[in-house]
Amino acid sequence: MISISQQPCARASIELAILARERGAKVVAITDSPAAPISFEADYVLLGPNRSPLFFESYVGTTVLIEALIGFFTIGQSSHVVERIERIEADRMRLNEYWKNKKA
Repeated sequence: MISISQQPCARASIELAILARERGAKVVAITDSPAAPISFEADYVLLGPNRSPLFFESYVGTTVLIEALIGFFTIGQSSHVVERIERIEADRMRLNEYWKNKKA
């Protein structure tokens, strides 16, 4: 399970991580601090910076970590997984799911 939690930490993220571990799952936490509560419930902790000049924290670092995890997971899979991803993308194109406004 991948659990994302930044200050202020959502109670549900921590409780779900505890439940997942009780059921035998490995928990990967993506958080902004090694001292975050989710860190103590995780098997693996990835730190994503969240500092921003704006009022709210940034999720850019977290998003990069998620994309890297998905990429590494996909690379390690059989060719069937890659073929499945390609079929999903072809279905999206067929169903015209993407915005195609030429003005933008």
